[in-house]
This record gives sequence, C-alpha cells and structure tokens, in this order.
Amino acid sequence: MRQVVDQDPEPPSKLNRKVDQDLETICLKCLEKEPKRRYASAEAVAEDLERWLRHEPVLARPSSMWERGIK
Repeated sequence: MRQVVDQDPEPPSKLNRKVDQDLETICLKCLEKEPKRRYASAEAVAEDLERWLRHEPVLARPSSMWERGIK
C-alpha cells in the first residue's frame, strides 16, 4: 500500500519495450495519483483506446520533464 501512495507506477515499456508509446500514455493516465489528471470517465478512456486502435492521435499526453521533476 505504501508503494502505491509513494511511488509512481512503472511504465509498461519498462517491462516490455515493444509497448506502443501512445498505449503506454493511456495506461499511465489511468494510473495518475491526482484524480483531476486521470480520464474524467470510462467513456473517455474507451474513446482514447478507439483512437489508438484506429492509429489516430490520442488525447492523453505524456507528462513533461517539468511535471516529472515536480513529482
């Protein structure tokens, strides 16, 4: 439980380098600690996953270096 509270999740690509960057971004957005940084609904997650499946740009975005540094 302490690890969940204190540490950011491991990026999926760290476990499998073949994981697509956009899919990883979607996954990490789902796991954000701050609720306001997560998707607003399951429907929003589904829409981004559908965009990814159609090879369209996803709305999720990776954290900037500045944001990661703040964490």
